[in-house]
Amino acid sequence: MHCFARCLVVLFLCVPVAVHATCTVSLTAPTDAQSGQTYRVIATNTANPSDLCVAEATVLVHADPALDRATCRGVIPVVGTTGGLNGSLFKTSLKLAGNETLHGRLVFHPIGKPGSDSDPSISYSFPAGDVLVFDDLMSAFGLTGVGSLDIIPEGTIQLPGVEARIYNQSAQGTFGTMEPVMFPAEFFGLERPPELQTPNVGVTASRISEGARVNLGIRSLADSSVVLFIRHADGSRSTLQKFFVAADTLLMGTPSQLAAPYVLPDLLPGDDVTLYVESGAGIPFYTVTDNRTNDPAINFPVLGDVNLGRYNN
Repeated sequence: MHCFARCLVVLFLCVPVAVHATCTVSLTAPTDAQSGQTYRVIATNTANPSDLCVAEATVLVHADPALDRATCRGVIPVVGTTGGLNGSLFKTSLKLAGNETLHGRLVFHPIGKPGSDSDPSISYSFPAGDVLVFDDLMSAFGLTGVGSLDIIPEGTIQLPGVEARIYNQSAQGTFGTMEPVMFPAEFFGLERPPELQTPNVGVTASRISEGARVNLGIRSLADSSVVLFIRHADGSRSTLQKFFVAADTLLMGTPSQLAAPYVLPDLLPGDDVTLYVESGAGIPFYTVTDNRTNDPAINFPVLGDVNLGRYNN
């Protein structure tokens, strides 16, 4: 996990001179600056290449508190304990692995409301370098319902190892799928190559299958404008709707639930549906649940720079 600072770039223009002169670089920075970058300045006399003037300076820059707050965390977009259709009971398990240097907070943000500092939280630490296991994460909070989870390290920028699973609890056992921890910096576009540095990301559920139900979701990271587009299977029409999502908010459900108060058609087998972050930053996703077994799956965008091994770092 990386934290980012807004950096000051200093450019030096070196003008060739006919005679050797003393070269000095004088830069000042606030005494509480948090990081630095060293620059070397070389002035060359073109008439006499051996006549060089060299100096170095360190430029100190501030970390941006707002950017640190937004990016120095891991996000599990959807967690919860809740009943569903066809007698389903969905839960979330969480495993954290670390050592005695790692500690922080798990913060639960309830669905439909912007996250706040007063949202329920529990601490995590590894005094014996062990593993923390929450078979039912929401029971650790003493809550039921759906929301999203922030994993916020304290005193370090390093996250513990994270393994999350969403599952349906049934008389025959559990049916479920793993859910990766997401790194907000990637969805702000900060960790992508220059040509891909945009927060615009989307996800598409193609040709919805018979016997399955699809729900759409967005976990915003900043105030965001989101586009929902449905291409209906019969080819007779398409539906496009834009809606706003406040920062640090989870919305999830049918198209109408996601884009309320707008009333949109339900998704039918054969439909294509796309959820796209037009501006701001957010993590769009969709879930597919088997109507017979209530076995859930969750799908996220594949970004241009994703290294899949990161998800368990």
